[in-house]
Amino acid sequence: MIANRITLNADPCHPYTPAYVGLYENVFTIGTKQRRMLTYIPEDTKSSTSGIYLFPPNGVTAEQFLTESNWIDIADGEEHREKLVLFVLEAADGGCWDTEEAYEAAGGEHEYVWQAFQTGMGRELCCVYEGKRYIVGYREGGTVAQKFAMWNPADIGGIATVDAPPVQQSYIDAAAQSLCPRLHNYVDEACSRSIKKSDIPMRAWFIDSKDVSDRPEVLHWRHANCDEPDARPIEMDTKEYYRTKPLAHPLDGEIEGYSVWVTQTDKASEQLGRRWNRSIWKKFLYQYTRWAGNPGGSYRKALDPVCDLGMEYHYETVDDWKREWYVHVPKSVATHPDTPVPLVFVPHGYTCTGELCVRNADWYRVADEYGFIAVFPTALLGTIQGSSPEVGVLPTNCPLPAWNVYDDPDKPDEFRFFQHMLNDVCAHHAIDRTRVFASGTSMGNLMVQYLALKKPQWLTAIAPTSGIIHMIGGEIMLNLDDVKHRDRIDIPVWMFGGEMEAWLLDWIPAPGNRTGKTLYAWWELNQMHGDPPTDFTDSKTVMERWHDWTYEKDGFPMLTFTGIDYYPHGSNPEMSYRIWTEFFSKLSRSADGTLHWEG
Repeated sequence: MIANRITLNADPCHPYTPAYVGLYENVFTIGTKQRRMLTYIPEDTKSSTSGIYLFPPNGVTAEQFLTESNWIDIADGEEHREKLVLFVLEAADGGCWDTEEAYEAAGGEHEYVWQAFQTGMGRELCCVYEGKRYIVGYREGGTVAQKFAMWNPADIGGIATVDAPPVQQSYIDAAAQSLCPRLHNYVDEACSRSIKKSDIPMRAWFIDSKDVSDRPEVLHWRHANCDEPDARPIEMDTKEYYRTKPLAHPLDGEIEGYSVWVTQTDKASEQLGRRWNRSIWKKFLYQYTRWAGNPGGSYRKALDPVCDLGMEYHYETVDDWKREWYVHVPKSVATHPDTPVPLVFVPHGYTCTGELCVRNADWYRVADEYGFIAVFPTALLGTIQGSSPEVGVLPTNCPLPAWNVYDDPDKPDEFRFFQHMLNDVCAHHAIDRTRVFASGTSMGNLMVQYLALKKPQWLTAIAPTSGIIHMIGGEIMLNLDDVKHRDRIDIPVWMFGGEMEAWLLDWIPAPGNRTGKTLYAWWELNQMHGDPPTDFTDSKTVMERWHDWTYEKDGFPMLTFTGIDYYPHGSNPEMSYRIWTEFFSKLSRSADGTLHWEG
C-alpha cells in the first residue's frame, strides 16, 4: 500500500508544493519488538498544518485502518486550504494493545506512542503545527490514546475516543498527581511551574454505546476543562460539559474551547467509526487550536482568514515567483476608504505561513479595534541552512517556509517582495505612509530587522519578537553591503524574548550575550547618546511577569527589550496590544525622516 512522491526542487509557478506526498512508513524498536507507524500526507498540504494520530482497535493494522475507515477521504477532501496529515499507529504485531500498562512503564505502549508522536512532531516529511496535534482512538486503541493524553496533555490539541474501554484508576491517579514538565513543547523540569497534568485543559469527546458521563476518564477531563457540574444538550444524543469561569488570560484564550462532549449511541465503533469520523474532525477537533503563551497553552478558535475573517487573499507573480499574502482591512477602515490609516506588516516565523500567522498573535483583532491595515505574507519553501547556520534547524528538515534574510542570490529577493506588497496595498487603500510598521516572530523577527536594516526609510518603527540579530551566524545581516551603506535614519525598536527561549536568546540582556549584543547593535545604528548600558539589573515590571528595559533618545523610547517570565518561543495577543497601544500608535515619521512621538 506504500506509495509516495518526492519533489525537492521548488517550482516558481507552484512554490508551495509539499516535498513529500503520499504514504510513508516509520519503524521503531521498542524493547524487543519492531513497532511501526504510517504517515499519510495529502496533495497540496501546506506547512504548519493539522495532524491527527489515529489509534485503531485490536487486530486492525494501520493499512487495514486506512483502507476501511474514511480518514483518507476526510484528509483529501478537506475544503479548507489547510490539509490534514494522518499518523496511524497500530498494536504490536497487528495484535492487541496493552491497555493495562502501568504509568510510565518502559519498553511498552507508552514508549512506542511517545516515539511515534516525536516522529510526527519532527519535520522530515512535513510540518504539523505544535498546537494542531490531535489524537483519536477506537476501542482498545482509544484506551491507549487516553492514557497518552493524560501523560502528555500540554502537547495535544484535543482527543476523541470511540467505544474505548476504561482506563485503570491507578493510571488516572498517577497522571493526575504528576507535574507537567512540557508546558511549552520543551522539557524543562525547573520551569514546570508546579502545574499538575490533571490541571492542563484538553478538549475531549467520548463517543460510546453506553453513558460514560461519570467514568473516571470523563471526570478527569471535566476537572481540567470545566466548572459546570451539569451538562447541556448540543445534539439529540450528545451533551457538553462546559466552562463559565473566566479565563486567567482572556486575551489568549476563548472560553468556548474548554469543553467535554459525551455521546451515547448504538454501534459507535462500527466500520471503524465511519459514521462519526468527519464530525470528530470538523465539528470538534478542528474548531480549536492549543496556542502557546501561557503554561499549558490556550484554546483559541481556528479561523480561515478568507472564509471566516473576510481578508483579501493574494497569490501573484513577483519576480517570476508566485507569492502569497493576506491583507486585513477592518470594517471601520473599509467604510471610510479615503481616510489614510497606518499599515503593519506581520511576517511569520520559520515553518509557519501567513495563514497561521493571522491568529498567532491576533494582530487582526488589534487592527479591528484601532483601525489600521495588517498584511500577513508567506515565505517560500526552503531551509535556513548553509550560509546561515542558525540554531534549532535540523539537516533532516524537509523544505519549509523560510525568509531569504541573508540575500542568498539563489533565492527570491525579499526586499522586492515587500516593496511589491507595499506598493500594491497603497495602490488599493489609503495608507498613511508616515506610519508604516512591522512586527514578526522568530525568523519573522529577522525579516523585520532585515527590512529595517536595509531600508529604514520605509518604516516608522519595528517590534521583533522571539528573536534577535545575533543568533548564531546572524551577524551576516549586519555585514550586508546594503546595511553597511544604509541611510542614517533612526528606527525605534522594541524586542521581546521569553524565559523558555534560552536555546535561542537570553531573556535577560547582559554585555556579551546575544540579546545584549543586539541591543548594542541597534544602539550604534540609532546613534544613541552616551555609552551603551552595562548594567541590566534594573527593569520595569509590567503585568507581573513582563520586564522592560527602555532607553530613550530625544525624549521617547528608541530602544526597548522585554523579557517575559516562563514565556515560550512565540508571540501572543498581549504582546500585540502592548506593541500597538504603547509604541506604534504613538509614532509617526515626516517626509524628511524626522520621528514624532505622541506619548
